[in-house]
Amino acid sequence: MSDLPTKDELDYNLGSCFEYNVIAGFSHRQIRTDIAIWEGERDMSDWRWVLALHSGQYMYLRAGCDYTGWDCRSWITSHQITDTPEDAAMVEPEELIRQSLMEQVTNGKETAWREKTDKALGISEVRPDDDAG
Repeated sequence: MSDLPTKDELDYNLGSCFEYNVIAGFSHRQIRTDIAIWEGERDMSDWRWVLALHSGQYMYLRAGCDYTGWDCRSWITSHQITDTPEDAAMVEPEELIRQSLMEQVTNGKETAWREKTDKALGISEVRPDDDAG
């Protein structure tokens, strides 16, 4: 069984990102919650997150994967720790994405596609690879 948080603790793609990628000196356990998301698309656009950390700081994270998913070819493009969620959102260079992150920081996180689908299907917090043993 993976030691990653459940989907209730982290966005599914964020959990998968940290399962297969490493930031030196940083653990996914330092993340309190994701407060903004830009949903990426495999082989197309990277995912972006604004994360609240247990330390009281915030992190901007940009990561992506190829068409096969996080477990085959994936990457963390950039990350930066900041003192405010607004500063974390401002790290994003693309204006449209930065505006979306800032809006979520102000008004609340958008529900990710996977979160909407799981809720609609009544799926519990167990990730598909968690029951593999």
